[in-house]
Amino acid sequence: MLKRLSGLPGSLRAKFIIAISLVLIVTMGAGIAFTILTTRKAQLKALNEKGKSMAHLVSKMSIDPVLYKDVLKIDSIVADACKDGDVLYAFVYDNQGNLLNTAIAGLDMDDEELKKIVGNVTTLSDEVLKRLLNNKGIVQSSLPIQLEDGTRLGSVTIGLTMRNVKASAIKTSWSMIVLGIMIIVSQAITIFLLFRYLVIKPFDELSGVAQAISNGDLTVKIESYGNDEIGSLASAINQVAENLREIIKGVKGLTEKGSAISEEVGLSSTKVLG
Repeated sequence: MLKRLSGLPGSLRAKFIIAISLVLIVTMGAGIAFTILTTRKAQLKALNEKGKSMAHLVSKMSIDPVLYKDVLKIDSIVADACKDGDVLYAFVYDNQGNLLNTAIAGLDMDDEELKKIVGNVTTLSDEVLKRLLNNKGIVQSSLPIQLEDGTRLGSVTIGLTMRNVKASAIKTSWSMIVLGIMIIVSQAITIFLLFRYLVIKPFDELSGVAQAISNGDLTVKIESYGNDEIGSLASAINQVAENLREIIKGVKGLTEKGSAISEEVGLSSTKVLG
C-alpha cells in the first residue's frame, strides 16, 4: 500500500494528507465499530438483567394466586408487568405448561410492534405463541414459580422488546460517526500543520537552495536545522556549495596563473625577436 501511495502523482503534501487520512479513518472506524458493539452488548445485558428481575418479581407475586388458581389475580399481576415500556408479554404457566393467565391480560396490545407480530388475538394459539417465542427482536426471560422449600408450582416467562436497544444503538452510531469525523478532521489538520512546519518548510528551503546551486549561484547557504536528518541534509548541501566554491576558486587561480605565464612567455618572445 505504501509503495502504491509513493508512486501516485502529486506533491509530498498531498501524499502525506492521503496517508494520514487513511490511517485516521481506519483507526477511528475500528474504534467506532468496537464502541458500538460494546455499547450494544452492554445494553442487551442490561435488558436481560431487567427481564430476569421482572420475572423474579412476577414469580414471587404469583405464588399464592397459582396455589389457589386465582386467574383474576394472575391477570392483574401480568397486566401490571406489561405496563412497563419494554415488556411485550408476561405469561404464567402451571407445571404442566398450561397458560394460567388470559391472553389479553398477558399481552401489551397497545404496542404496535406486538400487533405486527401477533395481530388482533384474544387467545394464544400455538402458532401465535411460536411467533412470539421465536422472534429475534424479543429478549425472553423465564423463571420457575416455587415455594420456599423448593416445590415447583409453575413458571413465568417475560418478553422484552429490543426496540429501545436498537434505537439507542442507531443514535450511538450516528453520534460516534459525527464525533469520529470531527476527531479525524482536527487530528489531520494538526498533524498536517506540524508536518508542514517540521518537514515541508525545511524541504522547500533545501529545494530552493539546491535549485540556486544548479543555476550557478554558490553564495546561497542554508541555516542549520539541528542534528536530525534534515539538518544533516542541509549541512551536506552547504558543504557541496562550499566545495564547488573552492573548486571554482582553484580553477580561477590556475587560469590567472596560466594567463600570467602566457603573458610572460609572450613578452620573452618579443624581446628575443626584437
